[in-house]
Amino acid sequence: MCVTSFLAVLLIFVSALASSADFIIYTQNLLRFGHGGALKTQAKCDAVNRASQSVDVIVIQEVMQQAYPCASVPTGFTWESYGPLGAASYKEYYGFLWRHAPRAGGPTITHGGYYMSAESAYFARPPHAILLNINPNGS
Repeated sequence: MCVTSFLAVLLIFVSALASSADFIIYTQNLLRFGHGGALKTQAKCDAVNRASQSVDVIVIQEVMQQAYPCASVPTGFTWESYGPLGAASYKEYYGFLWRHAPRAGGPTITHGGYYMSAESAYFARPPHAILLNINPNGS
């Protein structure tokens, strides 16, 4: 009886692992993303596109404009930015790319809202977040 119970628990555990998906976040400070020469911006766009192949969310710091600075948003992703944030003349945006179409074996993600995690009186550029609903089963 103990062996049967152990095998049943093991089977449930293994099937739970097989039905779950990894949730992968990539974050990068792209240093004045969207300013500078076209070649520099394109190199950063290429790096984001490469990262987008294997992740679910990309968080980008130091975006210099509200619109996505590259020619197009990576396939299957949604772009959101918040800002401008900063004192005096230096202002930047926080950028978020999140998958609206799940990658193979990845979770399903839906937008859950926006959240500013601290009062701006304490930070020149306060921390920001987006809330995402993650379904690890991909449906």
